[in-house]
Amino acid sequence: MATRKIMLVDASTLRKSHLLEILQGSGEVAAFDSPTKAGNAIKRGTAVDVAVIEYRVSVTPLIRTLRNKLSKVKIVAFGAPRREVPLGVDLYLTQPILASELNAAVVRLGS
Repeated sequence: MATRKIMLVDASTLRKSHLLEILQGSGEVAAFDSPTKAGNAIKRGTAVDVAVIEYRVSVTPLIRTLRNKLSKVKIVAFGAPRREVPLGVDLYLTQPILASELNAAVVRLGS
C-alpha cells in the first residue's frame, strides 16, 4: 500500500506543529504556512491525497488549485464553527480539533 500524501496548510506555527505531530502517523506530511506556498507546490507537481487546511477566505484559490490539478484529492478544512461546509471542501472540522477526530477524517477520506 502506498503512503498517503498529506498537505497541511496553517499560518499558526504552534498549531501547525501540533497538527503535524498528529498527522505523521497517518502518512507523509508536507506542511506549509501559507496557501500561496502550498498552491505553488501543487503547481510544481507535489502529490497530495488529503489536504488539511485552516479555513479562511484566503484559501479559496488554493482549494480551486487543488480541485483543478488533483481530481481525486480530498480536502479537510478546519476553523471556527460554521453553518455549512465551505464550497469545495469534503469535510469541515470545528476547532478545537481532537487528535482522534483529525486522524479518523484523514484515514477515512484518504482511503
